[in-house]
Amino acid sequence: MFSLQEHSETQLLRKRARDLDTEYKQLQLDYQEKDSRVLALEKEVESLQKLRCTEQEADALLSALSSLQDKAQHLEYNLSAETRLKLDLFSALGDARRQLEIAQVKLLKQDQEIKEMKQKIAEVMAVSPGVSYVAPRSTVPQYLKFLNSERYVLNPREKQVAATQREINVHERQATISATYSGVKNNRNAGTVV
Repeated sequence: MFSLQEHSETQLLRKRARDLDTEYKQLQLDYQEKDSRVLALEKEVESLQKLRCTEQEADALLSALSSLQDKAQHLEYNLSAETRLKLDLFSALGDARRQLEIAQVKLLKQDQEIKEMKQKIAEVMAVSPGVSYVAPRSTVPQYLKFLNSERYVLNPREKQVAATQREINVHERQATISATYSGVKNNRNAGTVV
């Protein structure tokens, strides 16, 4: 009887041990599964942190790119304005040079006319009794030499002053020539009357 009871308890203990062993194994499996889940979550968190850093870097790069684009646009506008200004300056310089060339041609023509008139006066005075006249040596006016200089650039004020000076010089020359010519004519008339 006692032996049968011990045998029953032994069986119960063995069964309990098997149940505990099965439960322990199940707990180990659950632990491994949860541990794997924790590792997966940690990796996911790490990935999200990297993604956040990448997004922040992307935002910084986009901001820098936008700033560079604004600077490039500003530089392009400044370059375009500078180019337009240079073109305007070159155009104005070309106009000034053309006007200078025209003025030089006009002055040279007037100088040639004055030279011819002086030559005629000299010829008239050469045949008139008691009157002598020597035509001055033709020289290039100093202002023409100055205007022909490559370093000289006319501004509106200087052009006006130069034009006024040229007109004064021409008028003075014409007045001198006219007075001389009138004197010659008077001398010739006086000689004829006598």
